[in-house]
Amino acid sequence: MSKSKKGLVLGFIRDLILSVSASLFSILLLRWVTSPIGGFTIHLLKWLGLSLVASVLAFFFTKYYKRDRDVVSRESLLHLVVVVLIKDGLLALCLLAGFVSFPSIIDCVLLIFADMLFTLFICQYVRISQGSEVRRIRQLSAAKSALVMGTDSAAVAMAKELGESGNYLVMGLVSDDIDMEGRIIGNFPVYYVSGPIGVERLKWKIGGIDCIFFPRTQDFESLDTELDNEEKLLTDENIATLNAFAKRTFDVVVSFILLAVFSP
Repeated sequence: MSKSKKGLVLGFIRDLILSVSASLFSILLLRWVTSPIGGFTIHLLKWLGLSLVASVLAFFFTKYYKRDRDVVSRESLLHLVVVVLIKDGLLALCLLAGFVSFPSIIDCVLLIFADMLFTLFICQYVRISQGSEVRRIRQLSAAKSALVMGTDSAAVAMAKELGESGNYLVMGLVSDDIDMEGRIIGNFPVYYVSGPIGVERLKWKIGGIDCIFFPRTQDFESLDTELDNEEKLLTDENIATLNAFAKRTFDVVVSFILLAVFSP
């Protein structure tokens, strides 16, 4: 089996696990908010089995497993909505056919509604998390090695900003003061250079440098090193914020459900 086909199979299996897990959470929530259900264990097993079949059909029909998991977009969310509608539409038909019976129609509506929300949330949560991790790996592998001229607060701030952007791997700070050689400032080592020749020697010592940045407070014109101080740093703040919010919300929801179900 090729690597691409193996990835599709693993992705399909992962989607099924997430979808069935969402169905598990939904029926546990129903068990908690409604009156006791006779033969609950049998209902639980039947519900999970129907969820597995419905999920297989929904994912296979929409080919959701073939979509790029690194992309978090409106289109991917809409595609997931279609998957959920197909899955829960099939589950609703199974409830109407009597494959699984619950005390009232309200319980059935609540179960379907909860299943839709949990499936959307869990699948999108994992997509956001995985996409964010993949982007970090790609950014790290494509990051350019860089040095920052100076050892003052402005230089340290620039070095941290470059590192946090994910586009640069800051190797250290550069100073024309020989007494600063070997010091650690802001978790960055300090290297001494005496001019253009010193810069070339430092590049050779480190193993190559893609770029050198100058804080606006520094003046190293004699080094004759190219720099674009107006270069915009690409950050992933919006995605990171969304990812953190999704993770925290997911943890709270799962903890609440488990506490409610297993509480006396």
